[in-house]
This record gives sequence, C-alpha cells and structure tokens, in this order.
Amino acid sequence: MKKFIYVMLALSIAGVALSAYLTVEHYYPEIGSALRLCGNDLNSACASLRNSPYSSVFGVPIAGIGLLFYLFILFTVLVADYAGERYYTYAAIIAFPATALALAVDIALAIILVVTGLFCGFCIATYGVTALMFATSILWYRFALRDAPGGLRGTVRQLVNADESGPDRRAAVSLYVIFGFLLLFTVFSFNYILFLKTFTPAAPRAAVDEHLRTFYAAAPERLELPPSALTIGPANARVRIIAFTDFLCSACSHLFEVEKQLFAQFKGSLAVTYYHYPLDTDCNPFAKRTTYPHSCSAARAMSAAAQKGFFPRYLSLHFKYYRKISGGYTADTARALADSIAPDPGFMSLMGSPAVSAIIERDARLAEKLGISATPTLFINGRRMVGVPPVELLSAIIRREMGGQ
Repeated sequence: MKKFIYVMLALSIAGVALSAYLTVEHYYPEIGSALRLCGNDLNSACASLRNSPYSSVFGVPIAGIGLLFYLFILFTVLVADYAGERYYTYAAIIAFPATALALAVDIALAIILVVTGLFCGFCIATYGVTALMFATSILWYRFALRDAPGGLRGTVRQLVNADESGPDRRAAVSLYVIFGFLLLFTVFSFNYILFLKTFTPAAPRAAVDEHLRTFYAAAPERLELPPSALTIGPANARVRIIAFTDFLCSACSHLFEVEKQLFAQFKGSLAVTYYHYPLDTDCNPFAKRTTYPHSCSAARAMSAAAQKGFFPRYLSLHFKYYRKISGGYTADTARALADSIAPDPGFMSLMGSPAVSAIIERDARLAEKLGISATPTLFINGRRMVGVPPVELLSAIIRREMGGQ
C-alpha cells in the first residue's frame, strides 16, 4: 500500500501549499499582485471572489477550511505510514469519505465560479488536487479492504471496539482524535490572528448616511473636460469617477487601494478617469509649493504609458511598489517599471516630449479653473469630493448612481 501512501502524501502537501497561500492572500491580497493567474490588480477574479460572499463561511475563508482538510489528510497518511500494518486500512477508510465530501464541496464551488464568471487559477488548482485525492482514495480503499477479514464492517468494529483492541490501540485512537481537535484549533487560531492583524473597521452606517446626505445636497457642477487617456475600466461603465491626482501623493496611493476594492465589487460597471494635478512646481505653475518632488516625472510616465497602451498595468505596478519608489522617484524608476511590462526604447523620449508636457499643463489649467488645490479631488456625476472617502461611502454612492437605492 506504500504507493497509495506516497501519492496521497504528495497530493496533500500540494493542497496544503495552495490553500495556505490562498488563506494568507485572503488577508494580504498584495502578495498575489505579481502572479497573473487571476488577471491584473484592477480586473482580478481572485480580488472579486475575495470581496464576494462566497469567499468565507461564518467569517472563516474557504481556503482556511481547505487548509484544515489537507492537513488532516496529511496527518492521517503520515500516521499510517509510521504505524504500518492494519493502520494502512484504517487510513484508507478515513480518507475515502473525507475526500468524497471535499470533492462535493469543490464541485459546488466550481459551479459558483462558472455562474459568476470569476475564474481563480489557484482555486481551480485546489479542485484538481482534491479530485486526484478522491480518485486515489477509491483505489486505496478497494485495495485495503480486498483481503480484510469481515470487510469494512469488521475493520471498523475492530478499530472502535475496546474489547477487540489492546491498550496501545485505544491510546493511538485517543491521541489521533485529540490531535485532530488540536489541528482544528491551530488552523482557526491562525486565521483569527491574520484577521486581527488585517482587520479594518468599517465606517459606521450613521456616518456613511450623513456623508451621503451632504454629498447629494450639493448641486452637480458643470464639467467640460476633454477626453483623458488615463482611464481604467470599461468605456461603457455605468458609473465613472473623475479624479484629479498626483501619482506620488500618499493619499492618492490610498485611493488606489480603495479603487481596487470597488473594481472587485462593481466588476464591469465602474471606470475611473484621471487628470493630472502634480503638486510639483516643476510642471504645475498653479501649485503653491512642491509637496511631492519628481511627481512631474511620475505624471509624464503615466501619460507615456497611456500613449503606449499599457496604462492600467503601469498604474498597478506603480502603486504596487509605491512605498519603495515614492521617496526617491526618478526617470530611471519610470523606465524600470515600463521595461518590466514592455521594453520600448521610445518610452523615455515620449516622457519628455512636448505632447506629454502639453497634456500635464492642460490638466493643471483645468484644475485651476475648477478651483482644485488638493489631491485627490473626485467628481462623481459632477459632484465634488475632496480626499479619500471610506470605501463604504463610495460603494453606497456607486450603488445609488446605478439605481440600486
């Protein structure tokens, strides 16, 4: 039976690795931004699943429950391999119904992926691992019981009946059950610790309602803005947010994190269009002082990326490395980011071109005309909002604009 043990051991280790990654990524989504199995940061199936009601059960991530399952099978297989003899049969009897139940759950989850159209590569990989484990457990189960006296019933009776097992057997079973409970406690404690480390309290409902009343009490402003190539989201989005921004502004970095949650929540229905307002007197004569040195270079890089056709991906990379690059941003920083997407010797010359400079100057004049002096400044259907609002507030506004309230 060694061959079944080794196959189950390899599959359970693969399952542990995948589910552990998905569990951590549930709480720290930024670790998955470099892996493209789920799409880019702003059109990510994994992000959409993470923000959906299908991602957890009673507050515990589905991946965390999967981690518990794979660890349980791994422990069962290791015990059987160490004890030998009839414990191979006992392990097969445990693995067969456990993997069958897990496969049934995975089939239900796969149906959800199909219905929602959210195809998460790592999730699908775990389903494949579970299916292989179930197939292996069938063969193992049939082989183990082929020569067992009394078949399944006799083997189970021998396992649980104190009269047919010695003290060592009873001790082994007791320790196995105790370890199972310890494993359950450990996995749920692991999830709870990650939850405490990453938990951000939601804005109180009363505060959101008050902000909504204030926001809609203001009359929409008449905006006459030229098209901007700095756009993320579909052209036919039902709701469009206009953002005057500085791409090295710390608040604007936080806004991008909020936007990622909104894109996951309102997939296909939201677009954001950016206009430049760098708080850097090098290219913005209307800025009172330079608050973020070299933000003009960042603005030029964004416009160059837009003209090269990879602005959404460039924007995601920029904010992915924001903490590393914001303090010492240079033209070389911009080139390195662009080269990681699509090496193009013309990118740098485009950054310094009169056409890009004219776009930044145009946007700065528009901002001055609108009385904008801080970043980010947002417009949603003409109504102004300064700063980074809570994601709950923006979600409520978007739902209302879509006719949901």
